[in-house]
Amino acid sequence: MPPQAKPPKPTDLTDTETAYLESCIVNYRSTPTGDKEDFRDNCVRYIMRGRSLADHEFTFEHFSTKVRNWFQNHTGKGKTESLPININQHISAKRAWAIVNEKTIRESVEKRKAEAGGDERFHLNTWNDVVRQLWEEVPEAEQAVYECLTQKWLVEGPDESVKSIIAQKRAPKWLRSVTHLFWHQCNMPIFIYGMYKDKDGDLHAAVYDTSKLWREDDKTTPLLRNILGWDQDFRRVAWNFFQATLRPDLAAAETLQVMKAAKRLPPATFQFNVYPDKCPILVDTENGKVIKGSRMQEVFREYMKAHYNLAAGREMRAPPWGSLTTNTSKFFAEGMLPDGFQFNDPSHINAGFLGDFYTHVIEMEKADPLRRFRFSHYEIGSGDNRQYHPAVYNGAVEAAAPRRAKKGIAVPEFEDPPSPPADDNTSLTNRSTASPAPVPLTVVPPLQDILAAHLQAARIELEAERTAVHGSQSDGGHMLNPTHSTTPQLGAANHPSSPSEEAMPWLDAEIDAAAHRTDNEFGLTDDEFIPEPTYDDGSDDEVENVLVAELVREAASVLSTRNADSHAQRPPPMPHPIVMEGSSTAAVTPAPAPSTSQAAGPAGAIATVVQGPLLPPCDAGSSPSSRLVYLQGLADDAEYIALLERLQDSLQVVVPVRAQNPVFWGTWGHRSPHVPQAVHASEKKTGQLLQWISKTRDTSGSAADIQRFCLVIGLTLRDMSLLASIDGTSM
Repeated sequence: MPPQAKPPKPTDLTDTETAYLESCIVNYRSTPTGDKEDFRDNCVRYIMRGRSLADHEFTFEHFSTKVRNWFQNHTGKGKTESLPININQHISAKRAWAIVNEKTIRESVEKRKAEAGGDERFHLNTWNDVVRQLWEEVPEAEQAVYECLTQKWLVEGPDESVKSIIAQKRAPKWLRSVTHLFWHQCNMPIFIYGMYKDKDGDLHAAVYDTSKLWREDDKTTPLLRNILGWDQDFRRVAWNFFQATLRPDLAAAETLQVMKAAKRLPPATFQFNVYPDKCPILVDTENGKVIKGSRMQEVFREYMKAHYNLAAGREMRAPPWGSLTTNTSKFFAEGMLPDGFQFNDPSHINAGFLGDFYTHVIEMEKADPLRRFRFSHYEIGSGDNRQYHPAVYNGAVEAAAPRRAKKGIAVPEFEDPPSPPADDNTSLTNRSTASPAPVPLTVVPPLQDILAAHLQAARIELEAERTAVHGSQSDGGHMLNPTHSTTPQLGAANHPSSPSEEAMPWLDAEIDAAAHRTDNEFGLTDDEFIPEPTYDDGSDDEVENVLVAELVREAASVLSTRNADSHAQRPPPMPHPIVMEGSSTAAVTPAPAPSTSQAAGPAGAIATVVQGPLLPPCDAGSSPSSRLVYLQGLADDAEYIALLERLQDSLQVVVPVRAQNPVFWGTWGHRSPHVPQAVHASEKKTGQLLQWISKTRDTSGSAADIQRFCLVIGLTLRDMSLLASIDGTSM
């Protein structure tokens, strides 16, 4: 049963008084800091007159506290994040003096801290007190000088000598504020890169983008700068990254796959076995493996939180790590902790202390006589008002009161492209909506299309009149095709002019859609230098759907120079293309020859990879069955097929396969059935690949590691077969 609301006290502010303070809050925000206290005193006197109270010292002090706390709790709601000073027009003479005399203020703060000894005041509070005290000691004549300096800075900007200090202190907050402004007002993700000089003349860089803003509210959001090689081809990477946020229906499937794999997943909650009184049992192994490193810290944090909740009898946000560090003896009985153990926040605790704690608790709970780990007391209060009560440990934990939800940033979800409806009869040759395509800037069609449509309608009308006049004399074969368009279609394939001519090999090249929007809008001229983008690490680091022009020409030349025997072995092309499941583009491949090592997949599954040099891009699909068929089609090696059969259970699970060093390309988003060209061209990378393959592994690994290993092995065997066929030798 939820607790009933307590009736208001006679000394609390009434609704009328609260409404009065709300009417004053706008003026209170615009009041200078030095005059805010007088403003609050006037509000207190107004409230006391309304209650017909005498101006007594204790009564005045009581309502002063009420009014001050009310303003402190409500003035922040209407205040936005920090913006540049010359925009807010909020600079004062005291702030200008503090910026110029920062060194003097810092020395005074350090001196006051040394004199205070054990004073645990926050650094910011001490800094503000010192600034206020030193500013009051400044003569009025000098204060007038800073008043004039403030007016000059508001018009002309700060002096050159203090710009470096302002850049170092304020620029990071300004970058975040500008990013928040664009996303909050118009849902526009932006990337800001700035450089500034410090007071010694050294250069520094400040970087901020919208994905970092999203990460503040959702820790699992992928960051733009986590994509390897983002600075090599920034425009393409940023376009693909933010396209998955703004238009997931146009994003490529492999882009969504990479973004999902790049998410920082929260650590899995450790499942403790418990005693009959619901206390957790500490162990040093998980799934048969020893707990170590950061996982040991996470388990320790959960173990202490569960015990502290049972000791307090109600759910707590976290144990008081600060009090546990400074007053350990208040919480535990003698001998409950190992000798010399020093508490700290679990993320900073010493690894040696942590190992000693695990060993001590496990041995203590297994020793004879049995002694279990327990808190002796729990803490209530804060500051100088801390109290310690005996631990409860009755096996029940009362749920915590609901907390006010934090108003966070609306972080977008990264979803897969929508699947076509069941009754979709669209031709398979049409371009998939999951692939980036030029989007018209306006809904009005181009002028030439309008004229072509009117001209076509006029031709049809004239042809109909001619047919009505001549009757049966008109030849239907000479009629214009109503569906014919005089405007060439975008991305239309070139068909052979005669049946005897062989069709050109299928190649799919994604065009950077950003080029249609950015290059022309900036008004670039031929004289301006534009650096050429590099694609050295595009395929293995970012798994992008981009084919370099040189690779396209090389693939076409290799396929065109194949001998007649290879053409005779290839079955005739199918009249209709095969659509790869889950692919962002329509993948057209010849019908594969049957093989005993290929498993028959379900209807619509991915086509088997044809054994031949330089295959076009293809997609492994998103279902376990299509991915298994894809792996089986990469190579027909007997040991490889036996490996897939042994690991079939792990291959039937859909899990995100993250990019891993040195096989960054070893993910399901890799659209090529070949090892990247960068690996072949580098002896170092080839050696790293072979060394990674030769590592000793067992079948107890995770499903993601097993799928990555099978995929890399299949692609490597596929390329070994390719090299053997080119060299004229056998495997």
